[in-house]
Amino acid sequence: MFVPARCANAIRAYQLVTDRGLCLDYYNVLSVSVDATDEEIRIAYKRAAMQWHPDRHRESIDKNEAEIKFKEIQQAYNTLSNQILRDRYDRLQCNHGTHQSPREQEREDEEFDSWRERYYPRGGNVKWKTTITLDVALNGGKISYTRKEVRICPDCDGVGTYLVGCKHCGSTSRSGRSYCRFCNGFGQTHQYCKKCDGDGLVYETITNQINIPKGVVDGSVLVVKKLGKQSKYFESGGVNGDLEIKITIKSKDGFKFTGMDVTGSLKVPYSLALLGGSTEIDLPTGKKALVNIQPRTNSGKKIRLSGMGLVNNLGESGDLILSVLIVLPKSKRRLTDEQIKTILDLEA
Repeated sequence: MFVPARCANAIRAYQLVTDRGLCLDYYNVLSVSVDATDEEIRIAYKRAAMQWHPDRHRESIDKNEAEIKFKEIQQAYNTLSNQILRDRYDRLQCNHGTHQSPREQEREDEEFDSWRERYYPRGGNVKWKTTITLDVALNGGKISYTRKEVRICPDCDGVGTYLVGCKHCGSTSRSGRSYCRFCNGFGQTHQYCKKCDGDGLVYETITNQINIPKGVVDGSVLVVKKLGKQSKYFESGGVNGDLEIKITIKSKDGFKFTGMDVTGSLKVPYSLALLGGSTEIDLPTGKKALVNIQPRTNSGKKIRLSGMGLVNNLGESGDLILSVLIVLPKSKRRLTDEQIKTILDLEA
């Protein structure tokens, strides 16, 4: 059974012709009238494709001419077999030699895109969560995103079949004195494509490298166009939805990230917590921060340093939030009675 070319090939072929300014008379290429039915176009394509298939022409000169003719036949069929593309082709009247200004062509393209969105809805958006390192968040970088999509089979170009020599007549097209009944005298028959099993479509795993801009903060959502769900009308030009990426920044050196804020613990010696003072700490961003400790600071107290958090791509800064953790002395020597009395007096 002959399977017609997929609609995606039609769009690709039509764009190829219009972009290069080639004004082929598609009706003349297939030898059909301008009011030919879909069935008449299909039959004409099958007849012309069998006649001009490059495998039927072995001489180099004839083969080159056949390849050119065969491409024109495919372009003509891919356009005329798709009603929307055929209507647009008829309106452009390319085969009658009329020319459009760039603005008129732009309006035609906008109209076509509008039609495509209306009749071939785009795919849905995909929400995806990923974790990046602080270095990527601060300096930018790339992450990989892998998805599966249905593609036009590359072996048969979406047709689902390809021509092979007829095994019944040895490609001679004759069986005795009569034409071979298995190939109808063409010497070739259609065989299902092995790669797609005649469906014309294959699944393909695609990995995209996505740019992470400098200044991304925890909780940011990046939107990447056309990397979402595939439109179920992709063969007819329906575009993919968008990919929405929610960013989480991986903890580093005991510090966590929430939005633009950086949170962590601040280990404070018992004496510093009791008497007060200041201490300098290293931040995961590579900076240093001087933290002032008030006298008699309790464990668990929150200390907030404004502007010491992450900086987003707008230049706005978050805060550094530290939770005090009092650390007792590591010395194991016994306290004297006087030291014990002093400690108890302080707690009174």
